[in-house]
Amino acid sequence: MNIVLILLPLVATALTLYATKKIRKIFKKEKEILHLLGNVNPGLTDPNGFGGLDMKLDGLNIPSKYRKIFYEMTDGDICIDCGANKGKFINACRHNDATVFAFEPNPVLANALARFNRDSDKVHVINAAVGAVSGTADFINDPDNFGDEGGNIVGAYSERKTNKQSVEVIDLADFLDKNIIKKDKKIYLLKIDIEGAEFDLIPGLVKNKIHEHARYIVCETHARFFPDGTAKLEKLKDLIAKSGITNIDLGWV
Repeated sequence: MNIVLILLPLVATALTLYATKKIRKIFKKEKEILHLLGNVNPGLTDPNGFGGLDMKLDGLNIPSKYRKIFYEMTDGDICIDCGANKGKFINACRHNDATVFAFEPNPVLANALARFNRDSDKVHVINAAVGAVSGTADFINDPDNFGDEGGNIVGAYSERKTNKQSVEVIDLADFLDKNIIKKDKKIYLLKIDIEGAEFDLIPGLVKNKIHEHARYIVCETHARFFPDGTAKLEKLKDLIAKSGITNIDLGWV
């Protein structure tokens, strides 16, 4: 009986903490839903202004600090999309009438993006992966989900990612040098979301001083794909810091 009396307050406390945690999660989710719903009406009534742009940025699910980049983007800017997937980044750039070079190794998605953007002479969809050197690589994705955002060329297999196909890899630094830099143009925004290949790509960009020709470079990192992922990420951060580079941001998404 004494044990029961002792345990009851402990159990009650544990249940209270559990319930509080669940309630907080519910309210957090509700806040996110209300935020999205709050942008629906402006997006419909102001499709060509901030309302429409904010709806597109909500789809990107990026930290709010990056919205300023899109608010300041103009029709003379050049944006590079590495890992275009379903084209949400393209849509946000198109809203500002910017020029976009979008790389997507998944042929199903790349072909669809080319069709969706055929009305624009400013969107260039390239069915290829990007890397530090040109060549080919095995692209791995989920055969039952061709919109899989985790498709990659770094050998990150999983229970579902079992489909493998050879894809072209374009040397990004070389592409940017020939198509933009040597034409005396500047990159406004370079977005990198390439599922782990960034650990080879970015050192190549730094070596070729591509960052000196770009206003913003943003990247989502994927250390989780590698057993030594934490070490890879720290090495990349160290390279950026020691090179005195201030326009490469690894906090995208």
